Amino acid sequence: MRSLPCKLFLLLAFTVHYTRPATAQNCNCVTNLSFLEKSVEEDYAGFNDKVNSATIDRYNRLKDSLHEEATLAGSSSCYKLLKRYLAFFREPHLNLFVRNANGYLDSLRDVFKDEPRIPIQLSELKERWVQGKGDPLEGIWRQGSSYEIAMLKDPAIPGDYLGIVLKADSICWFPGQLKMRFSTHPGGKYTVTFYGRDHTPLTPTTIVRSNSLVIDGYGTWLKTFPVSKEPVNPDGFGSEVVSFKVLSKDACVLTIKSFDQEYVKTTDSIIKANLSIIERTRNLIIDLRENGGGVSDCFFSLFPLIYTGPIPYDEVYLRSSPGNIAIYEKWKNNPLLSNAKSKAVQEFIDSMKAEPGKMVRVRKGITITLDSILEFPRKIGVLVDYGCASATEGFLINCHYSKKVTIFGSHTHGGYDYSEVVDTRSMPCPYMYYLCPAGKRGLKVYPPIDNIGIQPDVPLDETIPDWVAYAVKYLGREKTN
Repeated sequence: MRSLPCKLFLLLAFTVHYTRPATAQNCNCVTNLSFLEKSVEEDYAGFNDKVNSATIDRYNRLKDSLHEEATLAGSSSCYKLLKRYLAFFREPHLNLFVRNANGYLDSLRDVFKDEPRIPIQLSELKERWVQGKGDPLEGIWRQGSSYEIAMLKDPAIPGDYLGIVLKADSICWFPGQLKMRFSTHPGGKYTVTFYGRDHTPLTPTTIVRSNSLVIDGYGTWLKTFPVSKEPVNPDGFGSEVVSFKVLSKDACVLTIKSFDQEYVKTTDSIIKANLSIIERTRNLIIDLRENGGGVSDCFFSLFPLIYTGPIPYDEVYLRSSPGNIAIYEKWKNNPLLSNAKSKAVQEFIDSMKAEPGKMVRVRKGITITLDSILEFPRKIGVLVDYGCASATEGFLINCHYSKKVTIFGSHTHGGYDYSEVVDTRSMPCPYMYYLCPAGKRGLKVYPPIDNIGIQPDVPLDETIPDWVAYAVKYLGREKTN
């Protein structure tokens, strides 16, 4: 395989590098709304696509309405107001967050203390659980010393479970608030909605064990009541995020639940360790369900497996603005970057400075070619669902150019057209920060997918309890050369 250009690695990365909050301390809502509007209008690569002749009136009406509200908004409503502004763009990578900032903890409490609370009778629940009348998911779960929840059946929705806060930080979370929801699906599977630090609903990959819940990016929750007879297994997500299993002499499955930077070495090593098996097995299943993305480095080791011919990559454009130039100036000096990558970043900066206010092409379309095509696996089934987003969708676009690959499942999330988040951006108010994509792909290699997703070749739904078995059987029916 010929070496991949340094710029390719840079322009497919979605990893965010955090910076310290701004020293300015202004939490006036009008000030923060105006600041956010100006930044989005100047820096967001998708602004002119999303605000056009068909939407400009609606956008201006929203701004007028929000500014009127902002004049009266306090901490408790301003954060949600700013989120409503960003929601107009329906952009997964354009978002607002909160962080701890000394001196502003009371303001954070004001933002979240009035979120809805669900009353529960804990003593009655514990008595029922002790008598063995609950099911395995019900009980008290704890994460470290900060959070404790009661998991109980939702009386309103059969098959759903509610994780109600018993103990929390009393800054962003308070007793009685809903921290997570589990929805049951055929085959004992769950869809998990986890409410993040700012109460935003998320769908992280979650490993459910008899006495531990391992939530990707949000720690391990241990069951403390009722006490299980089975030993506690507190292993983190990384021990199971990438796995390989031989299913038969004709099929094996590679499961990758995250493309985050921290799993690059794990993914590469597991593929390398099992390559001799993969290269003599007729069919391979790559299970990417709930893989929300990460960095492209994590899936480059899959290229030799899927490769049947050249794999094209789109042009990449950056929006030239003072804010975006400043973001790249900071990134250029990141100690994690090699000299070659720092040099490439400087080229992006120079290109943006040369064309202020423009969408600047910083990478021409390129094509990846390998020296050979593997005889095996002959057929590859890739399993996807709505939890697949961002860089994972980038890999699926690569798969579109492979004659070996069939994509099974449901449509993906739709969040790959705009990228280059690069770094956090500070707000005037120090307990808030936001992310803003500075770049976009050229849309020549694959049509737009934002808020649409990538459609599978073979649609699957909840009526099929075992997608892996279905894909194995489907590929086994196909005639191979």
